Parts: sequence; structure tokens; C-alpha cells
Amino acid sequence: MDDRQRPRLPPAGEVPRRPPERRLLGAHFSLTLLAYLPFFAIWQSPYALLVAKSFVLAVSVPLLWFVAREHIESKRLAGLVVLSYAFNPFLWSAWAFDFQEQSLLPLLVFVGYLLYARGRRVGFLVFLLLAMFTNEFVVPVSLGFLLGLAVSSLRDGALDRRALQTVAAGIGLAVFAHVVAGFVMGQFSTVSGVPVRVLAPPFQPLVEGSRVSLGQLIPIAIMNPDVAFRALTVDIQRKVIYLIAFSLPLLFVAYADEVTLGSLAPFVGFAWLVSNRGSYVTFRAHYPLYLLPFVYIGAVRALARWEHLLPRPSTLSAVELPWTTAAKLAVAILLVNAGAFVVIGGGNMKPVDSKTDHHEVIQAGLAAVPQDASVVTQNDLYPHMARRPDSSFIVTPYEFDRYEREIGPITPEYIVYDTELRGFWVDQVLDSFDSRVGTEYQLYRYEDGFWVFKRGYEGTPTALTTDRELTWVTDDHTFEPGVFTTESTTEVSDFLVSQNGDAGERIWYGPYAVFAPGTYTATFQVYATGTGDRPAATVDVAVGENHRVVATEQVASEPGVQEVTVAFTLDRPTSKVEFRGAHAAPGGTVAFGGVTVERQDAAASSDADAASSDTDATLTDGDSTAAASTSASVAADHGAVAVENGAVAADHGAVAAAVDQTPLDRQTQTHSPRLTTDSLTTATEPLR
Repeated sequence: MDDRQRPRLPPAGEVPRRPPERRLLGAHFSLTLLAYLPFFAIWQSPYALLVAKSFVLAVSVPLLWFVAREHIESKRLAGLVVLSYAFNPFLWSAWAFDFQEQSLLPLLVFVGYLLYARGRRVGFLVFLLLAMFTNEFVVPVSLGFLLGLAVSSLRDGALDRRALQTVAAGIGLAVFAHVVAGFVMGQFSTVSGVPVRVLAPPFQPLVEGSRVSLGQLIPIAIMNPDVAFRALTVDIQRKVIYLIAFSLPLLFVAYADEVTLGSLAPFVGFAWLVSNRGSYVTFRAHYPLYLLPFVYIGAVRALARWEHLLPRPSTLSAVELPWTTAAKLAVAILLVNAGAFVVIGGGNMKPVDSKTDHHEVIQAGLAAVPQDASVVTQNDLYPHMARRPDSSFIVTPYEFDRYEREIGPITPEYIVYDTELRGFWVDQVLDSFDSRVGTEYQLYRYEDGFWVFKRGYEGTPTALTTDRELTWVTDDHTFEPGVFTTESTTEVSDFLVSQNGDAGERIWYGPYAVFAPGTYTATFQVYATGTGDRPAATVDVAVGENHRVVATEQVASEPGVQEVTVAFTLDRPTSKVEFRGAHAAPGGTVAFGGVTVERQDAAASSDADAASSDTDATLTDGDSTAAASTSASVAADHGAVAVENGAVAADHGAVAAAVDQTPLDRQTQTHSPRLTTDSLTTATEPLR
């Protein structure tokens, strides 16, 4: 395909300025991410990044020991701090999360502070700058950390000229890092600041535009204290519970030092007051890595001030923690860590999916898309396609819409997503393309939750690992009885017949078709007779792996073949759609003659509405009776108007045609042209 004809895609999910092909830095400024580049160049695999991340996080554990020993004389007490860190569930949760550049923060912060404690202030400032260059959000946390150091030095009477110079230089570097980050991101993004969509709901009406900086938001909060209070108290119980859980591994000791309070304040202030994202409040994903190194430095400093209160064993000249006390504290730390683990539900620590057959499906799905084709996918599938010349992922529908407004419609050749992966990222894709999936984009390949849609495709979709053709329903469709799976039935005149079944016994199910999004009606051809006044059968529509029922109806015991209609709506492409039937009462006879599916939403019914208007203008009395005698369905919901005894139901509010009001015989009205009551009774007589 000529490059001038190729659909334009947003580069790697971002909104670019000039030129679009520059993709390295956009939403975040992560300069130290380049530290992983040499290792990745040697071993070009996602596993390389995960191994490197694990290595730097593991190194941070012994580093904390050296930091602790700079302040704490007792080896046992220092060991307890390291034990708390090594078994901290928030550390393990972030460790188990995806590869993120924030994994460098504990190493950089611990090394930097170790140099600070040993009087090497230039080295401290270098590592602090590297930490701030890891992500622009580290800047406000580092500012709080520096202010905490200044206040602590002032309290201890140690705020001399050198300390002031160090803090001032650190603040200057923070301003420098902020300016550089803003400038670099400005070369790749048209806007900056906090997206309005992630603001706390009380603030959103007060903000103009799509993004707002914290500098703009602070005056808004000051001028509207009632709004700030409402934002602060939104879901306040969960906020408090998770903050307590985050504090448990250190038994709240860290809060006795200004360094902890200073570094924690910007993060908690943003999470509680500004943002509406639960991942900040609950310290999910990689967010604990922003805080844990600063919090543990504060804990070490606080314990150092209290160490002289510890009992001194007579056999030791140095301050030391007795073994019995150390053992008790170790047990207490492990218990509170376990308690925090329970509160966060394990965080990101989930078992690795061992469903290897789905991995094969993913590989087949990726191979189904040509290497040079333009493709949009979900965030957690994008790494598998990142090296393709024209691939991208969707961050949010908001950003997607903004990009379309800026450069025009985004029309990739393929849309790919996997519902077996994280559902949140699937939602971003489907919400962005919305009704275009199933209309402009038709199903090309599908298997086991892996969907491949192709723009303008008109062929028959197939599976990924085989050549099996799929039933892809986008409009009206009829399913004959032969495509269904049955239990103990006999075929009579194209009907599947079941007799003397138990209540709830399944008669037929399937055919596990794949449906486009939309509103449908399914009309079952059913013959059902039983004893008493109880319904003789039940029909339903179920979808997905768990056979979730989306529509159901009971079938009364009546002579003749009945047309039983149910309505259902699918808000996204759905696999394994089945139409099922079962005995509703013991005994009796149930026969099934197939299902007719009709598309009812506006996109599929515009022609039908126009035809209905023409019919209304020309329908005669004789035509009315003829039309009524062939129309037996019960009109579905979504605005359909049902008129009993011969009315013609029109979809979505169309005016029902006037028809003859003479009551019709239900048996005659609902007969299938393939089967009469007499023939069914005669054919099934030997089975009774």
C-alpha cells in the first residue's frame, strides 16, 4: 500500500504534534528508562525487561540495610526494617505488576540518600535528579522529601549553611526537571496537564478545556472550599482503610519523621483531593514504588531517634535489641504485612495463566494480520505488535476522539483485541470504535476470545488455529433445527421432538454463533403440550463461556405450533450465542422447529420502517386480514408497539397498521408451514 493511502494512526496511543512518527516520549518523561536499553539490546524479549525489573527491585532490599545502618546502631532493629520492606505486600504487588520505569526508584532514592547521610551532597543531588527524570510525577514527591529534610534539620538544630545549600539546590533541580519534562512532552503532545476525565467529579464542572495543570487547579480548590471538601470526602472510608493498610508494615513509625510526611503529602493530596482513579487511593499497580523508598527512609530516621530508649543487654556495650524482643517484633511485622496483604486482596499478585492453548491462539491471531497492515489494538496486546510499522493502541476513548477531531477519522485496516486479557483495555477499544465494529469493520478471524476485525471485509470469518468457518450474525438469520445440539430427541417432519422429560431437562442448545452488537428478536418455532395449567417448556438465549441468560420466556401448553419471541441486546461482539429449550414440567411433548433472528435496532430497521410507512398508506381491509393472519410474533421491547388480535407490530415506535379486529384462531395463526398439529400428533403417536 502506498504510504499516502495508508490510514493515519495515533502513534502508540498518544496524541502527537509534529511529526507523528516520533514515539519515544509523549505522555510521560522517562529518561532513565534508557538504562534498560543495553540489556534489552542483548536480549530482545519482554522477559528481559521483567528480569531487569526484578533485579533492580531485589537490589533495593540490601541497599535499605546500608541506609538503616547509617542511622540505626542496633543490627537487629535495622534487620527488622529490612524484613518489613522485603515482605511488604505493596512492594510485592508493584513487583508483580507489568514492567514500569518506576522500578528504578527504590534503587535511585536509597543510593542517593545513602550518599546524603555520608555527606556526599553532590552525589545525592545527582541521584535525586535521576529519580525525578524517571517520571515527572516524582518531582512533587521529591519536593516534599526535600522540605521534610529541611524541617527535620531545623528541628534538630542542624540547618546550617551547607544543609540550606543542599535543599536549595535540590529544589532548583526539581524546577529544572519539571521544565525539561514539560518541554520534552510538549514536542510530542498537543496538550499537557491532568486530563479532566481523571479529576474528582466535584472539580470537573469548574475546569474549562480537556486538561488542567496543578497550578491552575490549586487556586480553583482555594476559591471553592466546599468543592474541595466534597472531593476529599468522596469514598472517604476506602481512602482511610487503604492508607492504614499502607502504613501497617512499619507499624506507623514512619509518620514520626518529616521526610515521610513531606513525600507522602503530594501523593495523598493528589489521590484524595484531585483524582478519581482508584489505583492512586488503593496504591495499586506501580504506584507504591513512588512512596516506599521515601517512607522507609523516614522510618529509619524515626527509629534512630528512639533507639536510645531500647533496653541495653549487659553483655553488649552497644545499643542492641534483645533477641526475644526482636523475635516478637518480627512476628508482629509479618502478621501486619499479612493483614495488609488481605486488605489489598493480593494486589497484582495473581497466578500466571497456564492456559497455553490460548497462547497459541494469540500467536495465530497476530499472524493473521499482515506485518505491514495498519492495526489498532489494546494496551496489553500492543507489546506483541509494537515493532510493526503501523500499529497503535488506545489509551482512552477520550484521547481517541480528540485525535480524530485533530487529524480526521482513524481508519486502520484491522482492529484486534483479546477478551481473555484485561477487560479494561478491551473496553477502551470497543468504546472508541463503538458502532463501527460490526458495520464498517466485519469479523475476519476469531477464536477463544481473540477477535480480528477487518475494514470492509465481506467474506466468511474463520477460526484462528483451524479453517473452521464461523456463523457471524449481523442481520436477520435463520437457524434450522439441524445445527443445534440435542438431548434424547427424535426428528419428525424437520422438528426435534422430546417426550416425557423431567422439569428443567435440556432439550436443545447451540449453535454457539458469533453476533455483532445490536438489538435482536429471536422467534422460536415450538410445539408444547403438557398436563395441567403449568407451562410446558422454557426457551432462552444465553451467551458466553458461563452461558449467561440474556432473554427467557415460558411456553404455555397449547395445541399447535407456537411462535415464541424474545428480545435481547448485545452491546459488543459476542461469541457463543445459543438458543436453548427445556421442559418446564415433567411429562408432555415439546417439539422444536428452529429459530429466526431479526435485527431490530435502528441501523438494521431503517428500510423496514420506510416499508412500514408505505404499507400504512396503501393497506386495504382485505390486505389487513391477510397480513394479520401471517403475523403472530409478540413485539419486542425497545419501543416496539404490540397490538394483540391481528395488529402488525412495527419496530422502534413505528405506527402499527390498522387491521381487521375479528379475533383469529391462535392455532391457525401460529402454524408452521412445514408441520401441522395433526401430522405432529400422528407422527409422535407411537412414541407416546
